[in-house]
Amino acid sequence: MKTKPTYQELEAKIKELQKQLSNKNSNEYLKESENRFKQKETEQVLKIERNRLKSIMDTNPSGIYIVDNNYNIEYINPVVEKEFGKINGRKCYSYFHAVSEVCKWCKNKEVFTGKSVKWEWYSEKNDKYYDLFGTPLKNPDGSISKFEMIFDITERKKNEKKLKQRENYLVALNKATEI
Repeated sequence: MKTKPTYQELEAKIKELQKQLSNKNSNEYLKESENRFKQKETEQVLKIERNRLKSIMDTNPSGIYIVDNNYNIEYINPVVEKEFGKINGRKCYSYFHAVSEVCKWCKNKEVFTGKSVKWEWYSEKNDKYYDLFGTPLKNPDGSISKFEMIFDITERKKNEKKLKQRENYLVALNKATEI
């Protein structure tokens, strides 16, 4: 038959268990603190990198915008805002083309299937020509957005037109002098 522990034995056992519990709690607390510190450190690094990327896009001399697969504009840089104005919650087709439905020539479907696209566009809204490059942008949640760069090529197009007119003039002049 087992004898009952004495008061001193019980007190010693309680102190031993308290010590073990204290050590366990201390270790868990240290691990939790370390994890919180690492998480805050990671968040700071991500914030710095995000701000860095945003700064690059904001100061880029070309237009840049990002649109989701529902035609919502997620980001425009100052160049795009200067050319086309404030977004005011408009869809990309309304913002860029002043239409109420998806454009027939829209390249979003191609981009959202994983393709990069390059194309030219004339904006009646501001009477300018643009060279555009759109590519898929994977978001942290796994969804895809379209990242598009817009290059103003209006001067080049005007010069090409003048060159073509000059060429036509010279061809006509050459034919007239052959007689």
